[in-house]
Amino acid sequence: MMTPLSQKQRRWFFNALFIMFFCAVPVFIFYAAGYRLDIGKDETSIIGVGGIYLITDGNHIDMFLDNEPIEDMRVFRSAAYMQNVEAGLHNIYTNGVGVQTWSKRLPVWPHIVTRVESFNLPKVPQVRLIPTYKTSENADIVTDEFNDLFDFASTINTNTVTLASTTASSRLANPEYLYLSQRFASSTEERLQVREQVERFAERFTFESTSATTTLATTSKQYGDIYLREEDEEVYAGYLGQESKKPEYFCITYTTDVEVIRNYGEHVLDSLYKIYTDLDLLAEPTKLCRSEIKIDRLRQTVHYFDFVPGRENLVLLQLDDGLYVIEVDDRSWQNTQKLYGGVDIEVIVEGGNIYVHDRGYILEVMMELSQ
Repeated sequence: MMTPLSQKQRRWFFNALFIMFFCAVPVFIFYAAGYRLDIGKDETSIIGVGGIYLITDGNHIDMFLDNEPIEDMRVFRSAAYMQNVEAGLHNIYTNGVGVQTWSKRLPVWPHIVTRVESFNLPKVPQVRLIPTYKTSENADIVTDEFNDLFDFASTINTNTVTLASTTASSRLANPEYLYLSQRFASSTEERLQVREQVERFAERFTFESTSATTTLATTSKQYGDIYLREEDEEVYAGYLGQESKKPEYFCITYTTDVEVIRNYGEHVLDSLYKIYTDLDLLAEPTKLCRSEIKIDRLRQTVHYFDFVPGRENLVLLQLDDGLYVIEVDDRSWQNTQKLYGGVDIEVIVEGGNIYVHDRGYILEVMMELSQ
């Protein structure tokens, strides 16, 4: 039978636990505030730490922080949370077998989690031919020249027959092809009408002594609270929602001009000065947000733009030499990856899919590697 503790023993345990709690509280606060004790070989120092929340395209993607594989992380589906990351600039990149590499250099601040989203497109375009005709067994009828014309891409059509092996009576019109053909025709007509309107608008404001410049926004797109607009051959992304929910890449932590250039790039500082005129009066690190971000068009002409289906942070740009995906996030730089190469192509986004009309053929272009 156990005997109860004496009053003296209980008082001793109470005082001991109270002292332990009193000593532990500052340590917990110190830890929660984003600071760690760094015990090195030469000296011991206190360092600030934060976290990085990285969203990727899937589990097949490898993630690296400062050229080291990310292992100390918590995986949530297709995202990873890296904790205890020392404050300062860090290089992050993601890649995988058969996909292009995404990279970003971002600052990490003490007790703050930096959120970033990557994307990794296939190195070889993944396409699905939308055939003009099908057989009664639902096989895709493919012309003999198709494989030669599109040998640069990987075609995912599996049930196919050649045109030469079929008869005219066995070829059934493909409803999907007919519908998309009409969509491409209407899309081309709409673009011509917009172009004519812009030209007429410019003619009305052209004078003999000066050359007028029009700033008419020819087209715009919106996905959720993010919009895209075109002005003076440039494409801009902006935010229309509540300020408290603005995506993180619209905002930066301002300390000094030099630090902003080092942490985010000179282009970000230039965009801040278009909004704020008294940056030199800020006495401490301050969160500043921009209203719009210019999309990098690689010094080419923009023929078409839209959001990547289901992604408000990724933009489709049809440029002179093909179709590109460019991220809105311009911290440090904007990652640009080619989705489909080609000149004189047409592009539409329909039903959550991306379609290209190239040399008489309609193709669905995939964002991911085919399994």
